[in-house]
Amino acid sequence: MHSSVILSAGLLGLTARGLLSPSYRPIFLPWASLASLLIANHSVALAFLIMVWGLDSFWKSRRRRRQSELDGQETELFLQRLGRMLKARGSLAFALDDVARSDSTIRLHADPQVVLDELAMKWHTDAMRVVAQSARLANRYGGALDNIIDHVLKHMALTRRWQFQRRLDEMAIESTVLILIVAPYAILLLFAFVLPEFYKVLTTTGLGHLVLAFIALVSFSVLQIFAAHIRNETSL
Repeated sequence: MHSSVILSAGLLGLTARGLLSPSYRPIFLPWASLASLLIANHSVALAFLIMVWGLDSFWKSRRRRRQSELDGQETELFLQRLGRMLKARGSLAFALDDVARSDSTIRLHADPQVVLDELAMKWHTDAMRVVAQSARLANRYGGALDNIIDHVLKHMALTRRWQFQRRLDEMAIESTVLILIVAPYAILLLFAFVLPEFYKVLTTTGLGHLVLAFIALVSFSVLQIFAAHIRNETSL
């Protein structure tokens, strides 16, 4: 059996196992494993799959960051409405009832603290956790929750502007990195049709295998580094 077939079958098995695990959900690897069956040379197939493995981690981190940004936007919108209603109604229960009328995703409960705790678990944002904890303390010891919400919203606005500026720089870097990562494989494909002699040297000689291994490992390492950076940024 061809080594690329064995490799693809192994990665498909890894993918199937990952689909059953809550901590790992591959995106591109299943399709890349199937596509690698069409690659005759096992060195090229291996280099391609290693790059896609890194791309999987990188793309999942970007999706996680995007979800974190959406959670932050929903949290900010909810707190803006809640703050206005608190000032108008003076009661957390009445304010939540008014907010829920315009947002069907909010499930009301007899205890308003339960509603805030559920939203903190749903959105996983520091702002929502702070408000939920502050509401618990205000209910126990007294205090103005609307003032706390105002301070949280000001902090979120400052953080959003800072993140927007940083995101512009990061998006340019990430786009450049993706182009540089994919470019060697596109050039390799071009060589297979335009310069078959050079492609044969890359895929059949020891030096060519070292070049392919270097490209694959550099691609994988760079993508993993960026993925780890995005994960750390999201967890801040």
